[in-house]
Amino acid sequence: MTTATLAARKPSYTLRVYESLAAGFAKAARVEKTRRALSALSDETLRDIGLSRDEIDAAALRAAR
Repeated sequence: MTTATLAARKPSYTLRVYESLAAGFAKAARVEKTRRALSALSDETLRDIGLSRDEIDAAALRAAR
């Protein structure tokens, strides 16, 4: 098979599953990194950016989209 033929083939189901899992793990890592960074901020700084401590998880999820 030529490279063009290989490139034109649809990815296998297994490959799509692995790509989806990898994307999910990458997103989870971004969420956790953002959550930790926001959690490290003082209450005053969080208030300045319009967040409270109980909104950190939701903000981290929104940021990872």
